[in-house]
Amino acid sequence: MVIGVLAGLWAAFFQSLAYLATRQFMHNRASSIRTLLVLSHVWMGTASLLALPFVLPAEGVPWRAIALPLLGTASFYLLGQIGLLMALKRAQPTQVAPMLALKLLVLAALTVAIKREPISGMQWASIITCISGTFVLNYSRADRMASVTVIALLLTCLFYALSDWSIGYLAPAFGHVPTWRAIMCGSLLTYGLCGLAAAMFIPLYGSRQWSAWRDSAPFAAAWLIGTVGLFASFAIVGVVYGGILQSTRSIMG
Repeated sequence: MVIGVLAGLWAAFFQSLAYLATRQFMHNRASSIRTLLVLSHVWMGTASLLALPFVLPAEGVPWRAIALPLLGTASFYLLGQIGLLMALKRAQPTQVAPMLALKLLVLAALTVAIKREPISGMQWASIITCISGTFVLNYSRADRMASVTVIALLLTCLFYALSDWSIGYLAPAFGHVPTWRAIMCGSLLTYGLCGLAAAMFIPLYGSRQWSAWRDSAPFAAAWLIGTVGLFASFAIVGVVYGGILQSTRSIMG
């Protein structure tokens, strides 16, 4: 349990750094947000595929069992990432991070409706507190987010919640593989797949300038490191509690 809590805080910290790296990339370069999306995920995909052989289960990967949650995790994540980077282009990280707490409502609804698992009173209190803080932080500022940014973030929350929900099924799909190996293998396979998808868009949105690849690396490093903690937290304490822990990125941001 303690490891799951620490993993969730680890994820929140490094995702906060990733948001700052996004703003820095857009500040330093005239490149589009799509360029950052492609370059950073090629970085993450390359690193994941290089590390993957060291964590593969000796008995092999149960591809049939993990195929659906793996595709769900990767595809919904990429859709959410597009919305997130669009929002970060128009708003500050301290505005964006709190809004992502809205995905907790989707995760809680999925947990109750599909898994038929009850949500404790303390967890509901935490969810309500996170969501209430979201609106307070946004509407108490002079520089409120534009409507288009809010819509982008709502879609981001929906897609992130569906990706997180898929993560909750990914590690168990490995069967009797040790939890740490299932977590590492699942996260590396996810980002390896995302990297392969991003590589197809290099001709359209990539860059021939080394400086662009260099400037996208901090976001890629922070996000990938944080992802390992996120997968671990969801596998150990569940997606709802893990999502609550992840929401501490608002304070860190």
